[in-house]
Amino acid sequence: MPRVLYRPRGFGIHSRTPLRSATLSPRATDGRLLFVAALLCGVATAAEAAAQDPASWGPWQVIGPFDHPDGSADNSEAHPPEGEFRGVEPGQAWEGLAGAHRGKAKKELRWWPLLPEGDERERAVDVGKIDFLAVFPKPAGVEDWSNNAVAYLYRGVELARPGGLDLKLGSDDGLRVWLDGELVLDRNVARGVSLNDDRLRLALQPGLHHLLVKVNNGGGAWGFRMAENVRPGQEAINAAIDRGVQYLLSSQLLDGSWGEY
Repeated sequence: MPRVLYRPRGFGIHSRTPLRSATLSPRATDGRLLFVAALLCGVATAAEAAAQDPASWGPWQVIGPFDHPDGSADNSEAHPPEGEFRGVEPGQAWEGLAGAHRGKAKKELRWWPLLPEGDERERAVDVGKIDFLAVFPKPAGVEDWSNNAVAYLYRGVELARPGGLDLKLGSDDGLRVWLDGELVLDRNVARGVSLNDDRLRLALQPGLHHLLVKVNNGGGAWGFRMAENVRPGQEAINAAIDRGVQYLLSSQLLDGSWGEY
């Protein structure tokens, strides 16, 4: 097979022939190898975690905005969903989702699904960043409606066998999380959403459990995100590194680059 030589603008002469028989360039030992291996490792780890995950998540439900005069300074003021959630029982459906409450400007608020039915993310642990400015319609006649406000999220999680949930969470601003009526995480802060800000490890028995999330906002951006904290196994890491090395050996060009020009 003849080599195809060309001179792209700003570069010297390069060969499009993949490196298969030549020795690997020293540049293959730099951060590119680790970068490719890390990417492949992430894919393998996610698949491994999904196969072993004993939890089945229900869809997120959302309600808000509630008026919260303390904004991001204090998240302790309770709003109606908190009082109703105290009586929730593991293994039974939460009846509080049927309730109606008064929010900003005395507007009637009800729980409703965060995502449309059938959305592929509906039952994923991580549905991406939840932007409450986009989730809630602006109440008529209310300026700065998202300032000094609170939103609540709810979802159920069911386990077929005893297991643990290892979650990472981020919020803008403050955050409170309840499991089966018990407060398990309390962060009274003003911050932006960063998924690695908080960790939550839960040991659960088989059956249905209930998660309630409260996010208070002082002003500006307002959001939340939750994902599973996945720790790779050694076998997955080794396999990913092997695939990364094979990828580099099969795709590196003779000049030591992997570029497409």
